[in-house]
Amino acid sequence: MLFPRDQPAGAQTSRSAITIYRDHYGVGHIEAANLQGLSWATGYLTAKDRLFEMDAIRKLGQGRLSELIGPSMLPADRFTRREFVLPNDIEGQYQRLSPQLKSLYAAYAAGVNQGAIETLANPATASILFPALGDPWEPWKPEDSVTVDMVFTMVNFGGEGAAGEMDNAKLLSALTAHLGPVSGLKAFNDMDPPTTADAPSAVAPGEGPPVPRDAGYDVRAPTAGQQSVMGLPGLYSAAAAQTSDAATARAVLDAFHIPLPRIGSYAAGLSGARTANGGGLLLGSPQSGLEAPPIFYEVGWHIAGHLDCEGFTVPGLGPGLGVGWCNQHAWSLVAGNMGDQADLYVERLDPQNPHRYFFDGQWRDTVRRSTTYVVKSPVGCKVAGLPAGPCPPQVITETYDYTVHGPISQVDSADHLGLAYRRAQTGVFLGSLTGTLGWNLSTSMAGFDAASDALTATFNITYVDTEGHLAYRLAGLQPVRPGTDRRFPMPGTGDAEWKGFLSACQMPHVVDPPSGYVATNQGTETKPISWWPNPSQVGAGVASRIGHDQQLLDAQHGATVATLEAVNRHFLEGDDPYASTFFPLFEHALRGSNDPAIVQALALLESWKGGGFARTDADGDGKEDHAGLTIFELDNMNYAPPTAGFPVPLGTELVKAVFGDVAGGLLPNGGYLNQISAAYDALAGRTAYRFVSDPDAVIRNAVSAVLAQLTKEFKTSDTNRWHRPFPTEPFTAIGVLAPPPVKGMDHGSYSQIVDPRAGVGENIEPPGNWAADSAAASAQLGLGGPPPPHFEDQRALYEAYRFKPMRMTAPAYQADAEAVLHLDDGGSFGSDLTVPFTAARDACRGVAAGAAAGSTTHAVLPATGESIPRGVAVLLLVLGVAARRYRGHLDICPRRAETVRSPV
Repeated sequence: MLFPRDQPAGAQTSRSAITIYRDHYGVGHIEAANLQGLSWATGYLTAKDRLFEMDAIRKLGQGRLSELIGPSMLPADRFTRREFVLPNDIEGQYQRLSPQLKSLYAAYAAGVNQGAIETLANPATASILFPALGDPWEPWKPEDSVTVDMVFTMVNFGGEGAAGEMDNAKLLSALTAHLGPVSGLKAFNDMDPPTTADAPSAVAPGEGPPVPRDAGYDVRAPTAGQQSVMGLPGLYSAAAAQTSDAATARAVLDAFHIPLPRIGSYAAGLSGARTANGGGLLLGSPQSGLEAPPIFYEVGWHIAGHLDCEGFTVPGLGPGLGVGWCNQHAWSLVAGNMGDQADLYVERLDPQNPHRYFFDGQWRDTVRRSTTYVVKSPVGCKVAGLPAGPCPPQVITETYDYTVHGPISQVDSADHLGLAYRRAQTGVFLGSLTGTLGWNLSTSMAGFDAASDALTATFNITYVDTEGHLAYRLAGLQPVRPGTDRRFPMPGTGDAEWKGFLSACQMPHVVDPPSGYVATNQGTETKPISWWPNPSQVGAGVASRIGHDQQLLDAQHGATVATLEAVNRHFLEGDDPYASTFFPLFEHALRGSNDPAIVQALALLESWKGGGFARTDADGDGKEDHAGLTIFELDNMNYAPPTAGFPVPLGTELVKAVFGDVAGGLLPNGGYLNQISAAYDALAGRTAYRFVSDPDAVIRNAVSAVLAQLTKEFKTSDTNRWHRPFPTEPFTAIGVLAPPPVKGMDHGSYSQIVDPRAGVGENIEPPGNWAADSAAASAQLGLGGPPPPHFEDQRALYEAYRFKPMRMTAPAYQADAEAVLHLDDGGSFGSDLTVPFTAARDACRGVAAGAAAGSTTHAVLPATGESIPRGVAVLLLVLGVAARRYRGHLDICPRRAETVRSPV
């Protein structure tokens, strides 16, 4: 049977508390009487379909991958344990939840364990990966879901925006040495600008809140305290080791296909003013890479007469759908990497005792914490030279020093300094999951907005509803710094402590913008609002997909689902989003040349422009259609082999030509997009320091160099033969099987288009909703048979930018049911509860300093008079916040001035 315990659709059985309908894509639609039932069944279904994946994600978040794979995973485990898994933090955050919320986590865990028992008891359904890796299944605990929440908010997508501080310090030092202190700082601010006011942003200029007072967003130079810790040579070696440590951890995870997501999401919303029926319209495409099975898991939630939701969760995350469509509204997320939730602090260590540091005028002892790693040993220990079976695991205990800012990850012994990252979400990251659950339950924009206040992770949220409202906000904890430059390391002596966090109404947001649209694209380039500063590791400039996407949306009127289907391909792959910005510079420079090769290249550029700078393979020969793309492509998709995306030799050449000599070979930090944006500014004469004296000559020389490269690469100067293979994207197998690659590049790991007013939605989740690691599936595949029916049944649709229907209502999913499962809860979920969404109001909902420091406040989720329907029970953890309704321009709200310390 397709579903070992499921019954074919139409089978007669008694009605019970929980009914699960599996549609023809294997998506489970859960009918339950209350949230406990939905939570239990979600855990149950996920375990039946993705048990090993759940376990791998759990061990990733717990820093226990060494137990699963061996010594190669120790760098990744060490990084996770030291930086994120603080002793008692997971348990402490869980225990601070309300009884109602803990009951949902407990119900989810009970469902997981029931599903695991049934799956593992059946030899045909049990994953072969558990015995193959010697990995015994451990019963799921409610706290395990808290760990998974940490992985997907704090560790990966949560807007840390940090890790570039020492690279920036090194670049400034090199520029100062070469150009002098005044010109060096001027050049640095051009290469890594503190902000770029004219870069395209999600909130249009003149809309949204004004610049917060005293937030330090106009700081353009390191303070004296920062400079005092930036010039010591040993510090750069320690920082390089720290960077290498993090890079090694990620490389190890990538090499073993551990599901560590990468960034690349996009979303677009249209208000009722631009749609055919007057309701809002949403396209959302979260991106985490292409894994098999996916990192996301689709499910439907239904409480008759009260709640209808469909969207995705993450295996192991617990109750709550992170992106989806609930009742009258739909929403999507793009990572908030333009946020800056972490700072690198340089701790002054006692030369006589490295376990003491200087803070607030006195020496303090570090908090020393030990952690023990159980490391799987190689199979086949030898006794007297002969194999004697598996070796016992190696037990390794390490001790780390913690300051008020965080763990010391590297030490500069020569200068007696230590490096420690302070993270805004430490101790409070669980608020993001409670906010997610609030999104699922809200029945108005105000309710959705209030739930968003609970988020500690920084996400770009796009929201639409049946009334035609369109809203955007940047959510999460963003520190207020005391006049320091966020691009550089902070002194740890107590002079650079955070003053609190931006309140919700100070954060970038807009409701029903006059344009009628909102676009966000890639967490690393979505500038929230014009005054938003660049964090230490990410820079947003004129080269941004946001401007490109806004142009696409500006042309849409009377839009429908089909409208967003048509433009979807262009949001990431269909055409170069930066070529139109650079075209005038290229045209002006090349038109003055008599070089036949340059003249021919200009003709190709103009021809490519005539086709909308398209990136296509229209004839299906597996190659890019236009040679202009081969020469002038500027969009570096930042993928590594075997998927290299569209190469950008010209962009790379321009960056080197503009900046290659000014800082001893060092280039701007903040990623390729910041580099190409800074190069544009230099070539267009928009920089304070004059990097090039003849921009046209620089462009012509760069194009000539690229033409020489391509002539050598294609072994001909005939540009008609300059067509590279069109990119393909492989799937990473988390298990035993990956489907064939798809043509194109990462157009969303989950994509949905929703018209809530019309009651129409469609989505896609490549390759499908199931795993392929069961014994039966593996045996079938080993004999050359087909994969399980719902393992890759969405792959072909995905490749063609097509979608499957979202079955939101009972008539839809019941009519489409492939199988039905009835479960009897036995009364284990208790009686129904009704909890109103009410709370005290505050004109501005800032996160209290005490809550940020770990003293989390329990409160009821506010929602301006909204109440949860009978039978839906939850008391949401809200971190000292109260309700407010978006209404365009808002005054700066009062903010607490006291310094916020981090717990250790």
